[in-house]
Amino acid sequence: QDPENGDASLAPRAAWVGRLAAFAPVGDRSGVELGFSATQGTNNVAAAARTRVLGGDLKAKLWTDANAYLLVQGEVLHLERDYASWESVAANYTRTRTTASGGYLFADYNWARRYNVGAALEQHQDPDAPSDDHSAVGLFAGFALMEETTVFRLDWRRLRRSGTVPFSSASFEPIQQLTLRAIFSMGPHKAHQF
Repeated sequence: QDPENGDASLAPRAAWVGRLAAFAPVGDRSGVELGFSATQGTNNVAAAARTRVLGGDLKAKLWTDANAYLLVQGEVLHLERDYASWESVAANYTRTRTTASGGYLFADYNWARRYNVGAALEQHQDPDAPSDDHSAVGLFAGFALMEETTVFRLDWRRLRRSGTVPFSSASFEPIQQLTLRAIFSMGPHKAHQF
């Protein structure tokens, strides 16, 4: 973009990613895992424009009976992104920063070895238009033929988006979604808490 010096597109771009997680047992069989993740990278070297994402997550499996448990998962993410643009009059780069956040929460209750029900909720801001947000709420019920190897699940979701349809003044209409899933898995797998 800089007509004389370019935007240093061939220069090295430093980036990093990291994650910390901790697991704590609750009683004999239950457990909780907490995690924190972060990453940062360079978008434009000459303008020193960067993107950073921070996140936190939680997973808990709480046994309520010998064959019944509640699984809860959630995650929150926060984005900070710099946009660089070349100002020909001032002959330098300018940076603008946009931020967006989002997350989800999921719960799955297995009240018997072969039956489960659950709910999910998610919401996030559009990174390109942070004033617009997307959200979804859903319910599901499942039945396993042979423990967890063959599962049939019926999902209902309601998707909503704020803002207006591009090139129109009409608002987005909510979408109702109904899905029947058939999940088949085979082969050995090691025992795991989650």
